[in-house]
Amino acid sequence: MRRTAAAFEALRPRRVNEARAGETMADMSSAPVVPDVQRTEAPIEPETRPAEPSSDDNACARKTDEFALERFEAAVREEAIRFATIATARALRCALRDADGAVTRYVDDALRACGRLLRASVRLHPADAHAYRPQRGVDVAPDALLARGTIAIDIGGGEVAATIEERAELLVRAACA
Repeated sequence: MRRTAAAFEALRPRRVNEARAGETMADMSSAPVVPDVQRTEAPIEPETRPAEPSSDDNACARKTDEFALERFEAAVREEAIRFATIATARALRCALRDADGAVTRYVDDALRACGRLLRASVRLHPADAHAYRPQRGVDVAPDALLARGTIAIDIGGGEVAATIEERAELLVRAACA
């Protein structure tokens, strides 16, 4: 039901001696009467607006944005390195499996990284041990517990081990540096 402004006016309480347009004193006797009371209203506060950001606030916001951007870029870079590492590891696995002499070069690189060893004992996956052509002073032991492409070099005071994934990550990080 839609009401007009006149209908709402008729419902509004009236003050004593207040008549509406076209209304007689007799009509006023049936309407509710509201005594004439002085209204007290709270003072109207001026509209408060947020303060304009100061140059310090702007500088802080810029630094926060720059920091967030740096973190985002670092996360993207790490994800790209992770994907490149996966691809490089796959390529290394294929090369070790397919190329003649690849296992020998791969193991010899790991031995060079360990420094000059008089005697070294190398443990490899049996398939890699079969493909490796050792240099002098290197004992090769097949180890079925090692994954293909994993190298474990026993040196005087301990063992140095590396997987294809670790080698791939080192190659990718070196290329990105």
